[in-house]
Amino acid sequence: MNRNGFTLIELLVVVAIIGILAAVGTVAYNGYTFSAKVAVAKANFKLVTRTITNEFRKCDLGESEMMWGISCSLTEEQRVGQLVSSANTAKAQKYFGDGMMSPFDTNVHALWPGSRQQNVGKIGIERDAGRGGVIVTSPVSTFKAGTKNNLRCSQTPNDGNCFEEFIKLY
Repeated sequence: MNRNGFTLIELLVVVAIIGILAAVGTVAYNGYTFSAKVAVAKANFKLVTRTITNEFRKCDLGESEMMWGISCSLTEEQRVGQLVSSANTAKAQKYFGDGMMSPFDTNVHALWPGSRQQNVGKIGIERDAGRGGVIVTSPVSTFKAGTKNNLRCSQTPNDGNCFEEFIKLY
């Protein structure tokens, strides 16, 4: 028998195998990209908390100003007020640069002073006058830790994906 090509069944089997491989690959790729976004959100959070701590120490070392032009001649409480002022949002975002965009919405900057953040990938800074410092907050995932359930940090603030850190500054 002389065969010049593949039968219809053979072609259908190959197309089905390619379809299955594409479906599996797409699901795996989406999982990897989501994990990468969560990792970026966590790294952004750590960068902001470390920067605030270090910048406030500049004044202790005799520098004249700290992050986004806050004068060291102000009292510590006044510096905190400048730090958390939403009027300084543009300066704060410029200080951290265009590289710190929300990994879940790349058209929006990750840093938002003056607010407690409930939006995934965004970082809020607010005053905690009772304890003499600031609270930095950020939900770093859309899901509760270890689940596929939607995360609302206002309802489950102790969830592992609701990042919150108090920084004592005065």
